[in-house]
Amino acid sequence: MGKPSTRDYIFPRPKARHWTSCSGMIAFPMVHAGEEIDQSQREHRLALGAVILSALIFSTSTVVIKVALTYTGPFTAAGLRYLIAFAFLFLWLRVRRETSPPPTRSHWVRFVLIGLCMTIASGSLFLALKTLSPTTASLAFCLTPIPTLLFGALWLKEHPSLPQLLGLALAIGGIALFFSPRWEGGQALAIGLLILFILGDTSGVVIAREVARHRRIGSITLTAYPIGISGVLLFSLGVGVEGLPHMPLSAWGIIIGLAIVNTGIAYLLFYHSLRHLTAIKAYVVTNLSPFGTALISWAAFGERLLPLQIAAMLLAITGVSLVQYRKRK
Repeated sequence: MGKPSTRDYIFPRPKARHWTSCSGMIAFPMVHAGEEIDQSQREHRLALGAVILSALIFSTSTVVIKVALTYTGPFTAAGLRYLIAFAFLFLWLRVRRETSPPPTRSHWVRFVLIGLCMTIASGSLFLALKTLSPTTASLAFCLTPIPTLLFGALWLKEHPSLPQLLGLALAIGGIALFFSPRWEGGQALAIGLLILFILGDTSGVVIAREVARHRRIGSITLTAYPIGISGVLLFSLGVGVEGLPHMPLSAWGIIIGLAIVNTGIAYLLFYHSLRHLTAIKAYVVTNLSPFGTALISWAAFGERLLPLQIAAMLLAITGVSLVQYRKRK
């Protein structure tokens, strides 16, 4: 067996078994099982931090989208959001030059499927926000873990434990309780669009988790191409239905901010977390983003939080903590 190169010591091959040769010469650096467990725990914590940060960014999205819709139509706004985000991520991808191999045909099929799911979800959400308030629209996020749980179990074979199911129930119940005083009923079309958003969004996340968990494709690649596909579809639909956009510079600033921060960076953080977190774990954390929307309204507009709502927040946070339960090996 040849002497290992310097690269083998600096960048050890992932998941390789480490051993010493018969001559006593070290073939690969020795790594104990305990160190591998510590590395796994560190990766899990970093992924959890990434998805929490993405949830904080997502909490501002419905408010910013609502403002953007005062300047242009929903399909045009959604299409511009994704096209600008794709340009940002593609430039980042060219500069950073990910070391992962290029996407295979199977990956491209999944990129297209994720892009179609994004198109359905984003188009539905933007249309719903034409008539619903940001707070009410954000309530749809509390239902997303339910189809995520079902799709994840059927498609990915990722079955939650009993504590995680209990946590899921507490999280959904807490968020529904929090928003119950503010629910706006009687808008069947808008509610139907939100249901379409939930189904499209969760389907895309489950497919993305299928790709991300194998770690053969870089996070930027996985984020950029589906967003680009969805951006082309939505903008083409917007131009055909709503015409070319004519917006002031301030509106372009809002769209660009929404694209780079709330789409490019937030989606990249979320999709990167899917390399280490199951779809249901990641989604339940982002489920806290409606709280951020409500707190922004409280800070900006002086909306008062009721004692019931504070208790509901604590209940949901407890549920999210249970969903992150990991059985020690």
